[in-house]
Amino acid sequence: MSNITLRSPEFEVIKFSSNYFLRLIRFILRLFYSPIKNYLLQLRWRHHSDSRFLDIDWKKYKFNRIALVNLLLKRFTNTNYLEIGCAADELFSSVPILGKVGIDPLSCGTVKETSDSFFTHNTMIFDVFL
Repeated sequence: MSNITLRSPEFEVIKFSSNYFLRLIRFILRLFYSPIKNYLLQLRWRHHSDSRFLDIDWKKYKFNRIALVNLLLKRFTNTNYLEIGCAADELFSSVPILGKVGIDPLSCGTVKETSDSFFTHNTMIFDVFL
């Protein structure tokens, strides 16, 4: 004897509407979840932040970020420099130190992996990072 299941059209409508309703609820929750999550993460890690602000008009001084990074690196001895996302290799190649690490999964840099996977096994301490 074979098992034959008969479904009514009303059952299909109920099934469709419940899936649609659940997808709608998930969508609405995602809209609120992301800002709340970001706010809670900021509260959790704010003790690591620096409240100072560099109020510099960069166009007035004709100062670029390559010069800024090199200026910051001069202040330390035995400096370690980290750059996350060095795709154009504009800044990373112009930093003249030995302890530099560039993270980019696609091109350039010294480490060809995502930053998440890099930080899971990283033990180095960096003085300057971008």
